[in-house]
Amino acid sequence: MYLTNIAEGQKAGLCSMGGKTNNLIGVLKKNGQFYVFFETSAKVTEEKLIKTKKIYLKAALSIQDQKNQFYYSLDNKTYTPMGGNFLTSFGNWKGTRVGLYSFNETSDAGSAAFNWFTYNYDGPKE
Repeated sequence: MYLTNIAEGQKAGLCSMGGKTNNLIGVLKKNGQFYVFFETSAKVTEEKLIKTKKIYLKAALSIQDQKNQFYYSLDNKTYTPMGGNFLTSFGNWKGTRVGLYSFNETSDAGSAAFNWFTYNYDGPKE
């Protein structure tokens, strides 16, 4: 994700949504600086100042044993875990969904540029 057009108060990144549980990893711009953060149930539980113009985000989901983990990288080679293991759950008939997001909590400004998205499915075969 390129951070060039991220505006003050904006959050953008990768999410895992399941039932009523939403987990986010992403970048937040506050006080003119970028922070990578982890958020669960609308509460930021970890954040770290970063100095970069782009970031790579990854989710490793292991639904059966609930060992789900987000990662970030500044070089797309070395990935750092962020936020610890998080829970997912089913909602109605839907399982966990993975997606990209961008929103601003303080104004109608900013945009996020996602260059590519890859999904590797390793679940049950039909």
